[in-house]
This record gives sequence, C-alpha cells and structure tokens, in this order.
Amino acid sequence: MSTWLIPRNELTQDQLRAIDFDTAKNRMILGGPGSGKTQVLLHRAKYLRDLLKCSDDDYRIFVYTSVLSTFVKHSLTVLGIPETSVSTVDKWCMDYYRSQIGGRLPWKNKSFDFDAIRDAVIASVSASREKLYRYVLVDEAQDLTPEILATLRQISEHVTVCADHKQQLYDTGSSIEQILMSIGIQKSNISLIETFRCCPYIVEVAAELIENSAEREAYLNQSRSSQSEREKLVYYLASSADDEKTKLADAIRGRLTRGERIAVLFPQKRQAFGYAKGLSELGLEVENPDQVDFSTSKPKLLPYHSAKGLTFDSVFLPRLLDDAFYHTNLDRKRKQLFVGITRAVNWVYMTNNKEGGFEPLNELLSGASARNITFRRHTDLQEFPDKAVKETLKDIPTGIADLL
Repeated sequence: MSTWLIPRNELTQDQLRAIDFDTAKNRMILGGPGSGKTQVLLHRAKYLRDLLKCSDDDYRIFVYTSVLSTFVKHSLTVLGIPETSVSTVDKWCMDYYRSQIGGRLPWKNKSFDFDAIRDAVIASVSASREKLYRYVLVDEAQDLTPEILATLRQISEHVTVCADHKQQLYDTGSSIEQILMSIGIQKSNISLIETFRCCPYIVEVAAELIENSAEREAYLNQSRSSQSEREKLVYYLASSADDEKTKLADAIRGRLTRGERIAVLFPQKRQAFGYAKGLSELGLEVENPDQVDFSTSKPKLLPYHSAKGLTFDSVFLPRLLDDAFYHTNLDRKRKQLFVGITRAVNWVYMTNNKEGGFEPLNELLSGASARNITFRRHTDLQEFPDKAVKETLKDIPTGIADLL
C-alpha cells in the first residue's frame, strides 16, 4: 500500500530537530503550509513512544478534521502506530463523555450538540485533574479554542502542538499567544523553514493574500523549492455554470494523465457533493467528502477546511464567487483562498462564471502576483480557429491546452 508519509531519512534538519525534542516541557512547532508539520507530528509520535517506552493506550494524536484523520491513519502502518491512537478532538470528547460522564449525548437540531459535549468534558476534566496520557500531539492547534487546548494539557504529561495562524479559518480558534498560554510555555520552540515544497509561482500568489507585510516577507523567504518544472496558475472565466464544470472536468482529465494527486476544493461541503455528482455524470471517477480514500488516485472533492494538513500535486478551485462564501467576511475569504492555493505543490486552476465575482481573486488579478496567473475568458476559446488555439494559448499548462 502506498503512503504519503515522507521517510525520516528524507526529512530536513529542522524537521528532525522538531521530532526529537525532549519532554521536559510542552512544545509548539510553527510552520507554513507545505513545511511538513503533519509529517513531523507523526514521526514524533513514534519517537516519543519509543523514548518513553509507553503502550499505545498512553498517547493520542489529535487532528482537526475527519479527512485529516483518514490521511493520518493511512500512513500509520509504516510507523507501527494503531489507528485507535488518532482522533479528532470532537470524537475524543464524545468517547470521554460516554465513559466518564455517562448518559445520553446532548443533541441539538437533530445532530450531536458538540458545543455542549465539549463544555461538559472541559468541566469534568477540570474537576478530576487526572492524567490520562503520557503525551498528546495536536495538529492545527490554531483552530481549537484555548479552553480545549488547556484541557488537553490537563489530561497529558506532555503536549506538542503544531500551528500556523495564517491558516486559522474559524473565529473560535486561538491566536499564537493563546496557544502558548493554554499549554503553559512562553514561546514556540521551532519554526519550520526551508522545507517548502510548492512551486514558486504558488508561493508568490499565496503571499499576496497575507495582509501583514512582515509575515508576507517571512513567508516568501522560507520558500526553497528545487522544482525544475514551473507552471503558472490558471484562472478561467467560464460563460456559465455548465461551462465551468465541463472545462473543469476536462482539465482534471489532463492532469490525471500525468499521474497527479488531485483535490477539488469548495467553500461548503454540500457544494463538494453536488460537484461530485456532476463530474461523475461527465464520466469522471471522483471521491466526495464521505468517500475519501488516500490509497486511490481518484480526485478528492473536499471543503477547504477539510483539506488543511494535506498536499496535492494539483488543486482545482471552482465556484470562486462571493455568493458561494456566504456569511464569510473578506479576511476569512482570503484565508480560505490561501489554504486552497497552498494545498498544491505544482499547479492551481481557479474558475468561476462571473467576472469580478470574488474579491480576493480580484486582488490577485490586480496585484503583483498577476504575472504568475494565466487569465483566460471563455471568449478566448471562441475567437480562434481550432488550428490556432494551441499556439495562442501555449502558455497554458498541459491539461488545459489539451482540453481544447
């Protein structure tokens, strides 16, 4: 079975140092997208298990989404770590509620009331102060509340967290300062740098979405890509929703012929399901959010938040319309687009069917990063005879020009 886990002997010195930190105090590892935080976390789980000579019941790896949990579990066999050691925080809270609090899990609006469950668990843990684990490892700590992080600190002798505030997608998450306070340390232990695996074009475009100039410069400086193949991002302005979907399907086929791992990302989970159905009707085998299997080469259709912690060769971002990101402010839209773009290692395809319909994209097209984006309208595909199309659009990478 293939795995996305990078072997320890292929990691950088900074990554190895982060893996091998002792447990004299809690640890926080900072790193941008593509810097290998999730890889470090998995290798650190094995390192600490061997160092502390503890059983598999003595530690937990906490990830933010069920999709990332599936990804992590797919890689664990290489490390000899059981799947039961990995959980989302909400899943762990539900298990704790059943075993330690008892009674029926709270419900709200025909679903589990996760807020009530978390609150009950926080109160119970605070009252008992019992250490349940030798160590816990936490990915995407910026998307957890300070109260949850403090609870994880209470139940474990040691805590290591990974974080990147540039990828914080929820107002209920924690700032870097709040994370440090919650786990009882004063500063981060290491920032993963010179480990970026994205094409330079992707880095430069994503950097435009970082508002703080100092953070933007630091982000750009950490890019150390050694790729020989560099492809500009593509933005295609479709004539209609059907045209957008058809061209997207053709572009995906082009990238699949290159043996690439592909993600198609959406603002909402329901949109991912809708597109999965539509692409299947166009003859493409894809996986919706409830079917993700990292042992297959089928394109994964996911909401933005579920893709965090993952990387793909090519990423497709359809439905870039303000209406599709409803009830989301401009800062949050920027962060979602940043997360989407930086899931890609080689190439990004962005599309919508309304010019000027997505403010963060407008900023990219009017800013310095526009030189890294190939912009094509649907009319460009209609104005040229078939024989002249490929020459006219020769700067579009394989998989887009080939769809014509």
